[in-house]
Amino acid sequence: MLKETRSKLYCTGGVVLVLLLCVVVALIVNFSLDKPLTPTWSQSSAMVACVPRGGTVKQCEELGCIWRPISDDSPNCWFPEDSSQNGYGYEIKGDIQPTPIGKTMVLSRIPTTPLAYPESTPVEEVRLEVEYHDVNRLRLKFTDSKQARYEVSQHALDIRAPSTPPAADDMLYEVIYITQPQFGVKVIRKDTNATIFDTALPGFTFTDQYLQLTTRLNSSHVYGFGEHNHGRYKHDMNWRRWPIFSRGTGPKAEPLNLYGHQPFYMNIEKSGKANGVLLKNSNAMDIVLQPDPYPAISYQVIGGVLDFYIFLGPSPENVVEQYNMAIGYPVMPPYWSLGFQLCKWGYNGTAHVRDVLRRQREANIPQDVQYVDIDYTYEKLTFTYNRDGFRDLPKLVQELHDMGQKLILILDPGIGTDENVTSRAPPNNSYPALNDGVRQDVFIKNPNKTGYLTAEVWPGKVYFPDYTKPETTEWWTRCIEDFYVNQKVQYDALWLDMNEPKSFKSGSLTGSCDKNQWNNPPYLPKIEDYDKGHLYEGTICMDAVQDNWGQETVHYNVHSLYGHTMAMASYGVLRKLQPSKRPLVLTRSTFSGTGKYAVHWLGDNTSEWPQLAWSIIGMLEFNIFGIPYVGADICGFWGDTTEELCTRWMQVGAFYPFSRNHNAQNYPRVDGFIEQDPAVFGEPFVTRARDVLNTRYRLLPYLYTLFHYAHTTGSTVVRPLLHE
Repeated sequence: MLKETRSKLYCTGGVVLVLLLCVVVALIVNFSLDKPLTPTWSQSSAMVACVPRGGTVKQCEELGCIWRPISDDSPNCWFPEDSSQNGYGYEIKGDIQPTPIGKTMVLSRIPTTPLAYPESTPVEEVRLEVEYHDVNRLRLKFTDSKQARYEVSQHALDIRAPSTPPAADDMLYEVIYITQPQFGVKVIRKDTNATIFDTALPGFTFTDQYLQLTTRLNSSHVYGFGEHNHGRYKHDMNWRRWPIFSRGTGPKAEPLNLYGHQPFYMNIEKSGKANGVLLKNSNAMDIVLQPDPYPAISYQVIGGVLDFYIFLGPSPENVVEQYNMAIGYPVMPPYWSLGFQLCKWGYNGTAHVRDVLRRQREANIPQDVQYVDIDYTYEKLTFTYNRDGFRDLPKLVQELHDMGQKLILILDPGIGTDENVTSRAPPNNSYPALNDGVRQDVFIKNPNKTGYLTAEVWPGKVYFPDYTKPETTEWWTRCIEDFYVNQKVQYDALWLDMNEPKSFKSGSLTGSCDKNQWNNPPYLPKIEDYDKGHLYEGTICMDAVQDNWGQETVHYNVHSLYGHTMAMASYGVLRKLQPSKRPLVLTRSTFSGTGKYAVHWLGDNTSEWPQLAWSIIGMLEFNIFGIPYVGADICGFWGDTTEELCTRWMQVGAFYPFSRNHNAQNYPRVDGFIEQDPAVFGEPFVTRARDVLNTRYRLLPYLYTLFHYAHTTGSTVVRPLLHE
């Protein structure tokens, strides 16, 4: 029997209390392949929240839990640590059954387990499926044993399971099941005997709209989770809470949820070996990090299932390679896309764009790619271009091609519905994108399914396409083809924006969202504006209806898949439209596996020094998320840059995988923020920018080779020294 004795130190009000824990020996059953049964159980002082956030002393005590404030950031109400007499969570029911590639078992809820959210119906029986996928990969999936629940569709993310398991002796891991005082599962690295995933703690909760699972970590060296703006690459584990839920918000200092949904982390173990864990779940969640001496991660999720994939490495680079093998290797970018790129929101016409291009050439600034932002459209309508300032847009594209340069244009998902605008849309005073979309029924529906949900973005009133519906991909294909072929705008790549989806009017233009379990869930993760008490701030009603590939569901479940599915559809269109070329799709919102279809920029940053530093962290994180082609808007998007800041940012950005200088107009101010393309500043800025960009161009064969390896083996392109 394994015995462990640990002491715990608590500091409250200046009083230090040292508790010496007695050794608690309970039944551990080791069902890892053919190993003999080993009875053991050990208690740890890693703590699990009984009330995840807030609460009162009275509520905590009524639940039978312990009120113990630790810090301003930590929960205050905890499950009792000594649960040897009375488990909290689930217990195993019946026998563990073999499957072709692992084990399966049913877990029964311990009736005395307190519920912080009694309005969320508990799932009384949970099924755990354990699958051995490879010598270095396994899956732990917790779901309702009796009733189907929403889970991420294989159409969105298909992680293939093998037909047969790897040989037992070759596996880097073993799995141990703890049966008392509550059920838990441990994943052990064989060669070091290190526990890398351990749920043997009280408080496993599985209700209809609140799922909580806490796992001990081997060390506090944690990297990943996103999309957020992290101040450093290694996580601060001191009770930091990170919400994950796609939101159209640019990087800020606060721990806010940003554009993407990336529930993947990597842990460097005490031995120096690494492991990674993906939670395949698209619902909103909080990730709570617990500090030394007992580091842990708590997942607090408001829907779906708990579907974990664990990667054993053993090196950090191996972990990323194995993760990418599972979710899909990153797209291989065309060589030209590694060149320097230039954009501005606020070009007033093709003459303005030509002027910018001219001054770069006169300054001998290397430039391969030019963008046009939403300015080119007619009244902000997607799939149109205005016949005033941009009337010769097709000619501009041809001029760029004649000079060996490329053009990328922006596409927003919102399809304008204002008849006063759409009835005058060029070239034929009609708007086929809307008319055909309505005819083919491709838009997200109102909760009662009697019409389409109306949101507000740049064109005013809009419908959002439902990219989880196969007919929508067909319609999207025709829209893109029409713009390319019939309107003769022969762009080279697509830039997808506002695809969280972002709405200027929270909820719906036809009225406020109904107050119900979807818009106002029992537990609200600490997302931006969570204090407003609803989930739809900055986006659409959560009870809007989507097809979900024939398994109809509410937007609540698939919200964070929106940008991912738009990227999937757009990538497929470009492959069809330009079969001899590699597609390039740049997307603002991402999900696990988006890198197979699209690349990413870090969003609407500001022209401030901290943002320059933060961009390096974001670039490293997206390399472990499987999207290595990434970069920030050089010199900043919002605000007026300075010559000094822009100089230093050009010198850093020249080594981003995606190197683009881009900034905004000062909406609604007409004159906008100052221009910041390299040639606009004059000397000595021009010489410094030219020199560092020429260095980049000399290194392009090496960078291209790194992308080849990323595309074929899943390796990183930009990596920290800990990967070497």
